[in-house]
Amino acid sequence: MLNRVSAVLSDADRDLVIAAINTIRDKLPFRFPLTPAQRQTEVKMGPQSEQFVRQALDIAEANPAIFPGTFSVAELRKDLNLYEVMSALMTLYSQLFEEIEDTIFALRAELIDAALEVYKFVKLAADEGVAGMDSHAETLGEQFASSGSPSTPTVPVPNP
Repeated sequence: MLNRVSAVLSDADRDLVIAAINTIRDKLPFRFPLTPAQRQTEVKMGPQSEQFVRQALDIAEANPAIFPGTFSVAELRKDLNLYEVMSALMTLYSQLFEEIEDTIFALRAELIDAALEVYKFVKLAADEGVAGMDSHAETLGEQFASSGSPSTPTVPVPNP
């Protein structure tokens, strides 16, 4: 049986994690959710575009008189500063998200591996005539078959 993840997250710690996530949300009230259509139509800034933006800002800050009053060089600077902070936060979040996702993946593998072992032992017990194991083996077999698993697990045959 796999056992790479052996931990307990207490209710108190889970509540602290949820509170921390809610605090992050509260500290980022300007979050701006986009629809899939908006994501497709928005102008995108890649690494080379980022350099373009930085050069444009430098030129704008050096020559503020050429802009109409409706254009805010200060707002451009503020947006770039926020972009830098949010990008750093996104890197940290992405790393944490990947670690959580990997942990869930590993837990799923451990869970199905352990359940398959239970199924194998229940089938062995049923074959040996242990009372009540036939119905358990049948129930587990039906559940396994309906779960979309590609093949029925094989039961190891003990050597006499």
